[in-house]
Amino acid sequence: MQEINSSNKDCNISNKQKENLVSVVMPIFNHPKKRLEKAIKSILNQSYQNIELIIVDGCKTNRNFEVIQRFNNPKISYYKACGYINCLNIGLEKAKGKYIARADSDDISYSNRIEKQVDFLEKNKNIDVCSCQTYVFGDVPNVITQFDYNVTFQTLIADFKFNHPFVMFRKELNLKYPPYKPAEDWVLFLDVIMQGHKIVNLPYILGAYRMNKSSIMRTFPMYTEFLIAKIQIYYLGLYYNIKLSFLSEILFKKHFTFKEILEFLSFTEEIMKHLNSDKKKFLQAFRLYFKYILNKSNNKIILYIILFFNFAAHRYFKEL
Repeated sequence: MQEINSSNKDCNISNKQKENLVSVVMPIFNHPKKRLEKAIKSILNQSYQNIELIIVDGCKTNRNFEVIQRFNNPKISYYKACGYINCLNIGLEKAKGKYIARADSDDISYSNRIEKQVDFLEKNKNIDVCSCQTYVFGDVPNVITQFDYNVTFQTLIADFKFNHPFVMFRKELNLKYPPYKPAEDWVLFLDVIMQGHKIVNLPYILGAYRMNKSSIMRTFPMYTEFLIAKIQIYYLGLYYNIKLSFLSEILFKKHFTFKEILEFLSFTEEIMKHLNSDKKKFLQAFRLYFKYILNKSNNKIILYIILFFNFAAHRYFKEL
């Protein structure tokens, strides 16, 4: 694969910056050995060398350990664990660096990636998280991302235009991944923004990101779509401070009263007043959840008849 180099001539790292340890957290599972080797080499061969590579192996066999042993590199720390989210969080717990960088076992970090990101965060103390642009390849047409520099709540909630496997953030944030696979990264960084921290996408192409057909989002699209809908509704309510009695339960609630259904309609109307260009996209999320509410309610026939005469229901959910 040809590396698309963003040129590191302007990265004159000071001696002080070189003292900053970067912890690279890499969870690994069942990727082919050659991919794993390339991913590890891309981290170990960084121009910025004050790093530790924390590998957390979620594979049940020893096949990955055999690959890692061959590197015989003191920068590598190896742990075994179960579950993707658990592997991520163990990596964060073990990290000792001032900065934490993420890496996946089938992606490639270009040689100046860590250098560029450390240099940027050292010079921009008001920014806590940065990612970058990437060359996307694999089971999709090859493209180069063109994500906006500023990652705001509005851009993140509408569409996850942010390269999570190439993120770097300050250790002092004490981040922990939530149990919402495959949207754990999305929820994590929505929380980061809600807490007032700033996130940016650097304009440099600093890695190659592999897209796989076997990803959960592609294998279980209906599950993923509904999970995304619930997350969008939850965070829109929080962000615009619009009350819903069961908002904190929205990700797992299974039974609804008629009063709660009417409350949800009112909640939807209030949210829609705040939305502009992305209103149609969010409306689809509300429709999905409203359909779920109806299926989890008693006396469905009577409920449908009453809702038919409700203005909000007719306005927002007539396509159900």
